[in-house]
Amino acid sequence: MIEAADLILLPDFENRTRIALLDPVARHRSFTLREADRLLASLAAEGLPPLRDVVPVMHAIRSRAAMSAGSRRWLQLRRPSDGLDILDGHNLGSRRHRRTVRDVGLTSSSIAARLEESALVDRV
Repeated sequence: MIEAADLILLPDFENRTRIALLDPVARHRSFTLREADRLLASLAAEGLPPLRDVVPVMHAIRSRAAMSAGSRRWLQLRRPSDGLDILDGHNLGSRRHRRTVRDVGLTSSSIAARLEESALVDRV
């Protein structure tokens, strides 16, 4: 499944790392949900590329987006996953579970809308 996937979306950096360990080539197609959402938002501000180019462009701007989030100090003090993880709330009580489900739903909807927008670029 990893080899066949054009885009791999994961809840957190730990799972993204696991995919990279299983298939290092898949690293450039693997993003946390929030990372993908933020990268797509950045691309949308500049004009989304055609759908066939979205994932390679997301990977290409990944480091630029991290740098624009703060200074070099930001990179030294924070883990790459800070703010990009959606924690597994299934075993943390019903309130945290509902928050996790909401976060996944909202982020996934945002990603889907931007990918749909990108697909329209292909038709123009």
